Formats: sequence, structure tokens, C-alpha cells
Amino acid sequence: MVAAARRMTRKCAPPERAKIITGGAATVAFRQQKESSMSRQSDTLVAFLLGAVAGASVALLLAPDKGSETRKKIRTGVGTLYRKGEGWVDETSHAATERARAAVDVAKSKLHEVEEAARSHASALKEAVAEGREAYRREMGRDPGKS
Repeated sequence: MVAAARRMTRKCAPPERAKIITGGAATVAFRQQKESSMSRQSDTLVAFLLGAVAGASVALLLAPDKGSETRKKIRTGVGTLYRKGEGWVDETSHAATERARAAVDVAKSKLHEVEEAARSHASALKEAVAEGREAYRREMGRDPGKS
């Protein structure tokens, strides 16, 4: 059945949709591919930023300014970069915290749904057992010859 779904989705669905339709393993693979892509993007961004910092540092060191002026520029640049980094860390940690809270809320909601379903099923099972006992008692109370 999965093979038939794969053949069908290859013909009529775009690649991303086909990966989601084919089943659990494909969905996991798609998510991992997406996470890997995001990781590569963040790695590229970090490499770019480090390259920019290194290039700016070399440019300042090779500039025809006095040593005291160059050191002042470096101090100013490092301070600015540090503040930007702090801001980025704060924003990122805030976003991660919000996502974690949202995930916890979803998990609590799902847990509540499962608890309610379990209670409902347990109640239905208790009722069925009680009805079965009552039917058994009625059958046992009958006179065997009157069937």
C-alpha cells in the first residue's frame, strides 16, 4: 500500500508534498532534510560574519592611521559587535523560549484530549461490564426448563 501511494504521489504531487504523503518514515526524512538545510544556512551565516569581522580587522590594522586611532576603531567596532551579538542572543533565546512554551501548551492539550478519551472509554467499558453482569444474573435466575 505504501508503494502504491509512493507511485501515485510521484505522478501527481510536487516533491515536498510527495515526501509528506508517503508515510511516517518519509515525513521524518523530510523534517531532517529541512533541519539540515536550516543548519547549513546558519553555518553559512556564521562563516560570513566571521569572515566580515576578520576582513574588517585586517583592514583596520593595515590602514595608514596612527596606532592609537586604529586601536580606538577596533575597540569601537568590537563593542558594537558585542552589543549586536548580545541582542541576537537575547532575541534567539526569547524565540526559543516562546517555541518551547508553545510546544508545552500543545503537549498539554493533547494530554488532556487523551485523558478525556481514556475516561470516556473506561466509563463505556464499566457500563458494558455492568450490563454483562446483569445479563448473566438474569440468565442464571431463569428456570432451565422454561427456555
